[in-house]
Amino acid sequence: MSKKINKVRKQTIISALVGTILLVFGSVLYFLASGQKDLSAPQAIVVVAITTLGVVAFLFILYKKLKRNKHADKLKNDYEVVFEEIKEYIGISGLSFLEKRELEDEILSLFLEAQEDGKKINEVTGGDYKAFVDDMVKAYGVKNYLLY
Repeated sequence: MSKKINKVRKQTIISALVGTILLVFGSVLYFLASGQKDLSAPQAIVVVAITTLGVVAFLFILYKKLKRNKHADKLKNDYEVVFEEIKEYIGISGLSFLEKRELEDEILSLFLEAQEDGKKINEVTGGDYKAFVDDMVKAYGVKNYLLY
């Protein structure tokens, strides 16, 4: 499972880096196409602002991804396997992107706490992780698109 996690991590970071590079490149092309030579021109200020925003956004994504995965890396054995399956199952739910992330974080916290207390994964999920996730999704008040 950890190879899959590392692959997803790398894809996200590479995508963010490529986006940042394209943003910076586009900003520089915009400045060059404007024909301005003065770095105090409004176009130069826009280029600097966009470049700074792009770099800050990339660093933020990198920080959040590494922080989140640092917690997920603490899961062991059955908890890691079930958490990966749950993440995939949450992906097909009718929740918004932010709700999915929030639910994943809640489940991750729950799993880490249960693991620390020495509980088995079946004690937490009731043996059926799909029913467990369905109940949590219902708490958000959204229907699962696969079921409807």
